Amino acid sequence: MNLRSKMKLYFFIIIFFLTHIPDARSQSLEEQAVAIRKEIEAGPPQFSLIGELQKGQSADYAVNGEDFVIDAETRVTGELRVGRSVMVRGQRLGNRNYAKKIFVQEKRASNNTPSVSTPEEVQINSRGPALLPGTNSKID
Repeated sequence: MNLRSKMKLYFFIIIFFLTHIPDARSQSLEEQAVAIRKEIEAGPPQFSLIGELQKGQSADYAVNGEDFVIDAETRVTGELRVGRSVMVRGQRLGNRNYAKKIFVQEKRASNNTPSVSTPEEVQINSRGPALLPGTNSKID
């Protein structure tokens, strides 16, 4: 390789780097560090699903047709059963949703509380005289 060919090659390499690498001098070192820290702290994308627990297509479970994976690190509050209302939070890694927290809303028992409609029933069903908030006065 002669001197002229080497100079052309170096010229094209320098032009390539100048056009394809952002100018680091436009940011201070501190600004560059802050930008890098934000990228690191952002981590993988997060997801949140709220709805009825269903059987998944490519995973054991899904919510609103969105499959998610449960692993040993998943924290589940309540009993997982298809048909229950759930809130799922986790991370999206690649093309899969990995659940980190699952909150299951327990089915409520039938409404056994009596309906109260008259003052006499209120007094019968109350535990004692009521106090006004922030005072020691009783409600008569």
